[in-house]
Amino acid sequence: MKGRLGFRTKFIIIVIIQLLFLAALAGSKLFTLHTGEVILLKTSPIDPRSLFSGDYVMLNYDISRINLKTVYTDLDTEKLQKDFNAGRHILVNRQLQKAYVKLVKKDGAKFWQPVSVTSLRPEVKKGEVVIEGREGIYDSWGDKPIVRFKYGIESYYVPEGTGLDIERRASNANIESYVEVAVDRFGNIGIVAIFEDGKKVSGTF
Repeated sequence: MKGRLGFRTKFIIIVIIQLLFLAALAGSKLFTLHTGEVILLKTSPIDPRSLFSGDYVMLNYDISRINLKTVYTDLDTEKLQKDFNAGRHILVNRQLQKAYVKLVKKDGAKFWQPVSVTSLRPEVKKGEVVIEGREGIYDSWGDKPIVRFKYGIESYYVPEGTGLDIERRASNANIESYVEVAVDRFGNIGIVAIFEDGKKVSGTF
């Protein structure tokens, strides 16, 4: 009897821990969405359906692909290029698994753009946000040191049956697709809504 009670107690504790973990994740996301600075990112949804997960859109942002020559960076681009040319791609990408991307909205611009990519978190001033770039992949094109990052906002679930419609409209070059995201003071980021030509087609709120 004691053995059964012990097993049940352990099982209940494990379930409670899992529930607390999920609650913490949900709370963290809500904190980001409610307190973060709202910015707009240019994007184009792709691959809108998963047979296992339901409808969703995969999102590819302009800021997902950054030319290091167009921003400030403390990364040693010459060494990255040298190692890349020598075929040491794994070594190069290992150095890019985490970086901090500072975004600003320039005068008259609608969308926020990167101005720096650094290995250390930079100081953030008014009118700036910093997000964490992950799983960086170096992709050199001639004299352009391109890095592709993920930000944890590359997929977004939408109401069942709507993903394919969003994808079809997004593939229309005459439709401007973009995403509204919130960035909190800790650099966490979350999707608020997807827009097409200024009209919200899917959103958290």
